[in-house]
Amino acid sequence: MELKKILTGVLAAGLCVVNLASIPASAYGGTAAAVYAQRWAKSRNPVYYSFGWDENDCTNFVSQCVACGHSMWGSGTGTPPLWSQTWIESDPNKWYMSNKIHRSVGYDYWRFSKSWSCVTEFRNYFGSHGSVTYVNRNSTSWYGSLQIGDIVQAGGSGYGHSVIVVSPSSANPKYCGHTYDAYYEPMETMRNYAKAGGRQMYIVRPS
Repeated sequence: MELKKILTGVLAAGLCVVNLASIPASAYGGTAAAVYAQRWAKSRNPVYYSFGWDENDCTNFVSQCVACGHSMWGSGTGTPPLWSQTWIESDPNKWYMSNKIHRSVGYDYWRFSKSWSCVTEFRNYFGSHGSVTYVNRNSTSWYGSLQIGDIVQAGGSGYGHSVIVVSPSSANPKYCGHTYDAYYEPMETMRNYAKAGGRQMYIVRPS
């Protein structure tokens, strides 16, 4: 699919609903993923389940971006209240989020994989469907290897964080992210987060 069509679809609809249990055959487009990230960095796409404004939405957000990078946008139903039913799948070979209708009781619920919403599981999944590179949180030497649409993670024991690169640069790359909602945030902020918590850092590059 031509880049113009990808950007037009992402910008016009702002949608990216995934109903698949695995990555589609199309190659990952980091530019389209970054466009989506910029559109929704400071808000929530209403067709997706949201984990809230100040907690645990980071990997859900980057998964949405990656899905758009695979040209998987489409229409969807509105997000139900956060207390609505959800179902989380632990299969490490699946990556998806899907909205379902529970016909017997008439309410919507969300079904998604842990790899869609959790830092470590996301990294493990894309280690098999892309590449994962460990980087030194105390150095900036890896900045030059970043590409638009790359996912940068800080993880380890306890909580972690996922963000998406929207402006690669060997001097001052910028990212977008949720939980700590960020729009064109310097990568230095992510490094400081990793250093403060003693967390390891990784570049995750979907294929």
